Amino acid sequence: MQPDYDLIVHGICFADLIYGQVPHLPAPGEEVHCGAFGFSGGGAFITAVAAARLGLKVAILSPFGQGPLEQVVKGLLESEGVDTQWAYQSPDPLPFVTVAINHGGDRGFLTYESSQHHAAFQAHCLRVVNEVSAAWLHLGAHPHTLPLVELALKKNIQVSMGTAWDPEWLQDPDLIHLIACSHLFLANRQEAEAITRTHSLRAAGQALEALAPRFAITNADQGGLYRELASPPRPFASDPTPVVDSTGAGDNFTAGVLAGLINGATFRQAVDLGSYCGRQSVRGFGGTSTAARLADANHYLEPAGWALRPFTHRLHAID
Repeated sequence: MQPDYDLIVHGICFADLIYGQVPHLPAPGEEVHCGAFGFSGGGAFITAVAAARLGLKVAILSPFGQGPLEQVVKGLLESEGVDTQWAYQSPDPLPFVTVAINHGGDRGFLTYESSQHHAAFQAHCLRVVNEVSAAWLHLGAHPHTLPLVELALKKNIQVSMGTAWDPEWLQDPDLIHLIACSHLFLANRQEAEAITRTHSLRAAGQALEALAPRFAITNADQGGLYRELASPPRPFASDPTPVVDSTGAGDNFTAGVLAGLINGATFRQAVDLGSYCGRQSVRGFGGTSTAARLADANHYLEPAGWALRPFTHRLHAID
Protein backbone atom coordinates (compact mmCIF):
# COMPACT_ATOMS: atom_id res chain seq x y z
CA MET A 1 0.00 0.00 0.00
CA GLN A 2 1.30 3.44 -0.92
CA PRO A 3 2.11 5.55 2.18
CA ASP A 4 0.57 8.96 2.75
CA TYR A 5 3.98 10.61 2.30
CA ASP A 6 7.35 9.81 0.87
CA LEU A 7 9.03 11.67 3.68
CA ILE A 8 8.26 13.28 7.03
CA VAL A 9 10.92 15.77 8.09
CA HIS A 10 11.14 16.36 11.83
CA GLY A 11 12.97 19.29 13.38
CA ILE A 12 13.10 23.05 13.85
CA CYS A 13 12.49 25.42 10.94
CA PHE A 14 14.63 28.50 11.50
CA ALA A 15 14.38 31.94 9.96
CA ASP A 16 17.87 32.41 8.49
CA LEU A 17 19.27 35.91 8.03
CA ILE A 18 22.38 35.48 5.89
CA TYR A 19 25.10 38.12 5.49
CA GLY A 20 27.79 37.89 2.83
CA GLN A 21 30.73 39.91 1.50
CA VAL A 22 31.53 40.93 5.08
CA PRO A 23 34.77 42.97 5.08
CA HIS A 24 35.54 42.14 8.71
CA LEU A 25 33.70 41.05 11.82
CA PRO A 26 32.36 43.92 13.92
CA ALA A 27 34.13 44.90 17.09
CA PRO A 28 31.95 45.74 20.12
CA GLY A 29 30.01 48.92 19.34
CA GLU A 30 31.02 48.89 15.66
CA GLU A 31 28.66 48.78 12.67
CA VAL A 32 29.94 46.95 9.58
CA HIS A 33 28.21 47.16 6.19
CA CYS A 34 28.18 43.97 4.12
CA GLY A 35 27.75 43.56 0.37
CA ALA A 36 25.16 40.80 0.22
CA PHE A 37 22.13 39.63 2.18
CA GLY A 38 19.66 36.77 1.96
CA PHE A 39 16.62 35.55 3.89
CA SER A 40 15.59 31.90 3.92
CA GLY A 41 14.23 29.12 6.02
CA GLY A 42 16.88 27.02 7.75
CA GLY A 43 17.22 23.76 9.64
CA ALA A 44 14.50 21.22 8.80
CA PHE A 45 13.06 23.71 6.30
CA ILE A 46 15.98 23.12 3.93
CA THR A 47 15.69 19.32 3.82
CA ALA A 48 11.90 19.51 3.39
CA VAL A 49 11.97 22.06 0.56
CA ALA A 50 14.90 20.43 -1.23
CA ALA A 51 13.12 17.06 -1.12
CA ALA A 52 9.82 18.53 -2.34
CA ARG A 53 11.60 20.15 -5.29
CA LEU A 54 12.85 16.69 -6.27
CA GLY A 55 9.30 15.38 -6.56
CA LEU A 56 8.83 13.84 -3.12
CA LYS A 57 5.60 14.24 -1.17
CA VAL A 58 6.84 15.81 2.06
CA ALA A 59 5.24 16.68 5.39
CA ILE A 60 6.95 18.86 7.98
CA LEU A 61 6.83 18.03 11.69
CA SER A 62 8.03 21.26 13.26
CA PRO A 63 6.78 23.80 15.83
CA PHE A 64 5.43 27.16 14.65
CA GLY A 65 4.18 30.12 16.67
CA GLN A 66 2.08 33.16 15.90
CA GLY A 67 5.02 35.53 15.45
CA PRO A 68 5.71 37.12 12.04
CA LEU A 69 8.94 35.25 11.28
CA GLU A 70 7.44 31.85 12.08
CA GLN A 71 4.44 32.50 9.88
CA VAL A 72 6.61 33.72 6.99
CA VAL A 73 8.70 30.53 7.15
CA LYS A 74 5.56 28.40 7.30
CA GLY A 75 4.15 30.21 4.27
CA LEU A 76 7.37 29.60 2.34
CA LEU A 77 7.09 25.88 3.06
CA GLU A 78 3.53 25.81 1.75
CA SER A 79 4.53 27.71 -1.40
CA GLU A 80 7.07 24.94 -2.09
CA GLY A 81 4.47 22.19 -1.78
CA VAL A 82 5.49 20.97 1.69
CA ASP A 83 2.47 19.85 3.72
CA THR A 84 2.30 21.81 6.99
CA GLN A 85 -0.98 20.40 8.30
CA TRP A 86 0.84 18.13 10.79
CA ALA A 87 3.06 20.88 12.19
CA TYR A 88 2.67 21.82 15.84
CA GLN A 89 0.98 25.22 16.14
CA SER A 90 1.65 27.23 19.29
CA PRO A 91 -0.78 29.97 20.37
CA ASP A 92 2.24 32.08 21.36
CA PRO A 93 5.16 33.56 19.41
CA LEU A 94 7.77 30.84 18.95
CA PRO A 95 10.78 32.36 17.20
CA PHE A 96 13.69 30.29 15.93
CA VAL A 97 16.21 32.62 14.30
CA THR A 98 19.77 32.24 13.01
CA VAL A 99 22.07 35.01 11.78
CA ALA A 100 24.74 33.55 9.48
CA ILE A 101 27.86 35.64 8.77
CA ASN A 102 30.00 34.54 5.82
CA HIS A 103 33.53 35.86 6.26
CA GLY A 104 37.00 34.66 5.39
CA GLY A 105 35.78 31.52 3.63
CA ASP A 106 33.84 30.28 6.65
CA ARG A 107 30.62 31.04 8.52
CA GLY A 108 29.72 32.08 12.03
CA PHE A 109 26.24 31.81 13.54
CA LEU A 110 24.18 33.62 16.14
CA THR A 111 21.08 31.58 16.99
CA TYR A 112 18.00 32.01 19.15
CA GLU A 113 15.97 28.86 19.80
CA SER A 114 12.75 29.10 21.79
CA SER A 115 12.32 26.48 24.51
CA GLN A 116 8.56 27.02 24.95
CA HIS A 117 6.18 24.11 24.38
CA HIS A 118 9.02 21.58 24.05
CA ALA A 119 7.16 18.77 25.85
CA ALA A 120 3.91 19.51 24.01
CA PHE A 121 5.72 19.42 20.67
CA GLN A 122 7.30 16.04 21.41
CA ALA A 123 3.93 14.56 22.42
CA HIS A 124 2.42 16.00 19.24
CA CYS A 125 5.13 14.35 17.11
CA LEU A 126 4.41 10.92 18.59
CA ARG A 127 0.70 11.31 17.84
CA VAL A 128 1.38 12.30 14.24
CA VAL A 129 3.82 9.49 13.48
CA ASN A 130 1.39 7.04 15.05
CA GLU A 131 -1.41 8.30 12.78
CA VAL A 132 0.33 9.09 9.47
CA SER A 133 2.10 6.63 7.16
CA ALA A 134 5.35 7.49 5.40
CA ALA A 135 8.17 5.70 3.62
CA TRP A 136 10.87 7.64 5.50
CA LEU A 137 11.24 9.80 8.59
CA HIS A 138 14.24 12.12 8.65
CA LEU A 139 15.33 13.83 11.85
CA GLY A 140 18.25 15.30 13.71
CA ALA A 141 19.50 12.94 16.40
CA HIS A 142 18.83 14.35 19.88
CA PRO A 143 18.28 12.63 23.24
CA HIS A 144 14.54 13.34 23.12
CA THR A 145 14.06 11.75 19.66
CA LEU A 146 14.54 8.12 20.74
CA PRO A 147 10.81 7.48 21.44
CA LEU A 148 9.98 8.90 18.01
CA VAL A 149 12.58 6.69 16.32
CA GLU A 150 11.32 3.60 18.17
CA LEU A 151 7.73 4.34 17.11
CA ALA A 152 8.76 4.84 13.46
CA LEU A 153 10.63 1.52 13.47
CA LYS A 154 7.58 -0.20 14.97
CA LYS A 155 5.52 1.15 12.06
CA ASN A 156 8.10 -0.02 9.49
CA ILE A 157 9.07 3.54 8.55
CA GLN A 158 12.64 3.88 7.33
CA VAL A 159 14.60 6.27 9.58
CA SER A 160 17.40 8.54 8.42
CA MET A 161 19.18 10.95 10.73
CA GLY A 162 21.89 13.53 10.92
CA THR A 163 23.24 15.45 13.88
CA ALA A 164 24.30 18.99 14.71
CA TRP A 165 27.70 20.18 15.89
CA ASP A 166 27.68 19.79 19.67
CA PRO A 167 30.99 18.37 20.97
CA GLU A 168 29.47 16.97 24.15
CA TRP A 169 26.52 15.32 22.40
CA LEU A 170 28.70 13.92 19.61
CA GLN A 171 30.48 11.74 22.17
CA ASP A 172 27.41 10.79 24.18
CA PRO A 173 26.62 7.02 24.31
CA ASP A 174 22.94 7.86 23.67
CA LEU A 175 23.90 9.19 20.23
CA ILE A 176 25.66 5.91 19.42
CA HIS A 177 22.48 4.04 20.34
CA LEU A 178 20.39 6.30 18.10
CA ILE A 179 22.76 5.86 15.16
CA ALA A 180 22.51 2.09 15.53
CA CYS A 181 18.70 2.36 15.34
CA SER A 182 18.74 4.24 12.03
CA HIS A 183 18.52 2.84 8.51
CA LEU A 184 20.74 5.66 7.24
CA PHE A 185 23.11 7.98 9.09
CA LEU A 186 24.44 11.14 7.45
CA ALA A 187 27.22 13.36 8.79
CA ASN A 188 30.01 15.62 7.67
CA ARG A 189 33.64 14.74 8.26
CA GLN A 190 34.02 16.86 11.40
CA GLU A 191 30.95 15.29 13.01
CA ALA A 192 31.99 11.76 12.06
CA GLU A 193 35.50 12.23 13.46
CA ALA A 194 34.11 13.64 16.71
CA ILE A 195 31.64 10.75 17.11
CA THR A 196 34.31 8.10 16.47
CA ARG A 197 37.14 10.01 18.21
CA THR A 198 39.31 9.66 15.11
CA HIS A 199 41.34 12.15 13.09
CA SER A 200 40.83 11.23 9.45
CA LEU A 201 37.95 10.54 7.10
CA ARG A 202 39.12 6.98 6.48
CA ALA A 203 39.44 6.19 10.19
CA ALA A 204 36.02 7.68 10.90
CA GLY A 205 34.47 5.55 8.17
CA GLN A 206 36.09 2.39 9.50
CA ALA A 207 34.90 3.13 13.03
CA LEU A 208 31.34 3.86 11.87
CA GLU A 209 31.13 0.39 10.32
CA ALA A 210 30.48 -0.98 13.80
CA LEU A 211 27.80 1.63 14.53
CA ALA A 212 25.74 2.21 11.39
CA PRO A 213 24.65 -0.33 8.77
CA ARG A 214 24.41 2.35 6.08
CA PHE A 215 26.00 5.80 6.18
CA ALA A 216 27.36 8.67 4.11
CA ILE A 217 30.03 11.10 5.31
CA THR A 218 30.50 14.30 3.31
CA ASN A 219 33.83 16.09 3.06
CA ALA A 220 32.89 19.41 1.42
CA ASP A 221 34.10 19.65 -2.21
CA GLN A 222 36.32 16.59 -1.78
CA GLY A 223 33.39 14.15 -1.87
CA GLY A 224 33.29 11.72 1.04
CA LEU A 225 32.66 8.11 2.04
CA TYR A 226 29.58 5.92 1.91
CA ARG A 227 28.80 2.46 3.18
CA GLU A 228 26.09 0.15 1.86
CA LEU A 229 25.02 -2.39 4.48
CA ALA A 230 27.68 -5.14 4.78
CA SER A 231 30.10 -3.55 2.28
CA PRO A 232 33.23 -1.68 3.38
CA PRO A 233 33.20 2.14 3.15
CA ARG A 234 33.87 3.46 -0.34
CA PRO A 235 34.85 6.96 -1.50
CA PHE A 236 32.73 9.19 -3.72
CA ALA A 237 33.95 12.22 -5.61
CA SER A 238 32.54 15.72 -5.97
CA ASP A 239 33.16 18.19 -8.77
CA PRO A 240 34.66 21.56 -7.71
CA THR A 241 31.98 24.25 -7.42
CA PRO A 242 32.32 27.99 -6.69
CA VAL A 243 30.84 28.56 -3.24
CA VAL A 244 28.65 31.58 -2.56
CA ASP A 245 27.18 30.23 0.71
CA SER A 246 27.56 26.71 2.05
CA THR A 247 24.51 26.96 4.34
CA GLY A 248 22.40 23.83 3.95
CA ALA A 249 24.72 21.91 1.64
CA GLY A 250 24.44 18.84 3.86
CA ASP A 251 20.64 19.14 4.01
CA ASN A 252 20.46 19.25 0.20
CA PHE A 253 22.78 16.23 0.07
CA THR A 254 20.36 14.42 2.38
CA ALA A 255 17.36 15.33 0.22
CA GLY A 256 19.10 14.02 -2.90
CA VAL A 257 20.08 10.74 -1.25
CA LEU A 258 16.55 10.15 0.04
CA ALA A 259 14.98 11.08 -3.29
CA GLY A 260 17.22 8.55 -5.00
CA LEU A 261 16.43 5.75 -2.56
CA ILE A 262 12.69 6.45 -2.65
CA ASN A 263 12.84 6.26 -6.46
CA GLY A 264 14.50 2.85 -6.33
CA ALA A 265 18.10 3.89 -7.01
CA THR A 266 21.08 2.02 -5.63
CA PHE A 267 22.76 3.65 -2.68
CA ARG A 268 25.73 4.61 -4.86
CA GLN A 269 23.40 6.29 -7.35
CA ALA A 270 21.57 8.06 -4.51
CA VAL A 271 24.85 9.35 -3.03
CA ASP A 272 25.87 10.68 -6.44
CA LEU A 273 22.56 12.53 -6.72
CA GLY A 274 23.00 13.85 -3.18
CA SER A 275 26.44 15.18 -4.07
CA TYR A 276 24.99 16.96 -7.10
CA CYS A 277 22.25 18.52 -4.96
CA GLY A 278 24.80 19.69 -2.40
CA ARG A 279 26.89 21.34 -5.15
CA GLN A 280 23.85 23.11 -6.59
CA SER A 281 22.87 24.53 -3.21
CA VAL A 282 26.13 26.38 -2.52
CA ARG A 283 25.75 28.58 -5.62
CA GLY A 284 23.34 30.97 -3.87
CA PHE A 285 22.55 32.48 -0.47
CA GLY A 286 20.57 30.28 1.87
CA GLY A 287 19.97 26.57 1.71
CA THR A 288 17.25 26.61 -0.94
CA SER A 289 17.75 29.60 -3.26
CA THR A 290 19.59 27.41 -5.79
CA ALA A 291 18.44 23.98 -4.57
CA ALA A 292 18.00 21.56 -7.47
CA ARG A 293 14.55 21.11 -8.97
CA LEU A 294 13.17 17.92 -10.49
CA ALA A 295 13.92 18.90 -14.09
CA ASP A 296 17.49 19.95 -13.18
CA ALA A 297 18.14 16.69 -11.36
CA ASN A 298 16.74 14.57 -14.18
CA HIS A 299 18.86 16.42 -16.73
CA TYR A 300 21.89 15.61 -14.58
CA LEU A 301 20.81 11.95 -14.23
CA GLU A 302 20.08 11.41 -17.93
CA PRO A 303 23.59 10.13 -18.81
CA ALA A 304 23.31 7.63 -15.94
CA GLY A 305 20.12 6.18 -17.45
CA TRP A 306 17.67 6.76 -14.62
CA ALA A 307 15.32 9.52 -13.46
CA LEU A 308 13.30 10.73 -10.52
CA ARG A 309 9.52 10.53 -10.73
CA PRO A 310 7.16 12.70 -8.68
CA PHE A 311 4.94 11.08 -6.07
CA THR A 312 1.80 11.21 -8.23
CA HIS A 313 3.52 9.37 -11.10
CA ARG A 314 4.77 6.66 -8.77
CA LEU A 315 1.30 6.37 -7.21
CA HIS A 316 -0.33 5.86 -10.61
CA ALA A 317 2.31 3.30 -11.56
CA ILE A 318 1.33 1.22 -8.50
CA ASP A 319 -2.39 1.63 -9.22
